[in-house]
Amino acid sequence: MIFVDASVIPAIGIGGEVSLAGDISGTQQERAFGGSNDLVSRHHDTVFSGVVKFKAPPAGPFQIVAVAGTGVAWRQTNRAGTFRSYLPPFISTPVAETLSNIVFAASGGLDGAIALHQRLAILALVRVHLLGDKDRLPDGVVRSGVSSVIVRYGVGAQVRF
Repeated sequence: MIFVDASVIPAIGIGGEVSLAGDISGTQQERAFGGSNDLVSRHHDTVFSGVVKFKAPPAGPFQIVAVAGTGVAWRQTNRAGTFRSYLPPFISTPVAETLSNIVFAASGGLDGAIALHQRLAILALVRVHLLGDKDRLPDGVVRSGVSSVIVRYGVGAQVRF
């Protein structure tokens, strides 16, 4: 996660965040006309958020910050595999598809910082992103098979300018 924020008043800040993650992958089976697709899927989400940060008063070198915001998420799924026919002739053919869309995202979370210096801190954070992606096509079929709730956490450095 990369973020930039600025204090509006000492207890409130505003900013922007980009939340990145590596691919998640797994096998999926998908019904298709006349057979089924056996697929290996790779999926990733990138979330862009505008946020408001509510800062608790520091307790010595420690500070807790509550974060809330909205933005958009870019969702991308790549699938590759084979189609197996249920009807004669029973043949397998290669299948490849890419699903990509941009959806609304609501984000919330907490930052916990331990100051090492006036301008440097160790930062632990957690974010929950709720995506406005129902993941269903109009006929009720699941589109990508990936949850619309993302939880990300990590530890890093916070640099203040």
